[in-house]
Amino acid sequence: NYPGSASVDAAMAVAERLAFIRMQDAEASDESDKQMISDLVMAYEGGFETMNRFIRNSIRDALMVIKSHHNEQFERLVELLLAREEGPGKFRGR
Repeated sequence: NYPGSASVDAAMAVAERLAFIRMQDAEASDESDKQMISDLVMAYEGGFETMNRFIRNSIRDALMVIKSHHNEQFERLVELLLAREEGPGKFRGR
């Protein structure tokens, strides 16, 4: 695997779920875990809002890498198909 090679469908599904994340609404199987996480998040300047923004920005950045990778792959394939179509003795189909 290399950067951007993730499934577009999977990446979009994750991004869709995380677009409206609110860590302060998260649940934990153990209340002490939830409190520990809450305390850690609140120790950061900006607390939950900063953490929520960080998560959204990270997901957005990952989506942009995936988009760029797949756009490059599509462009490469289109160019490959055009080159084959325009090669000597090839039927152009137009």
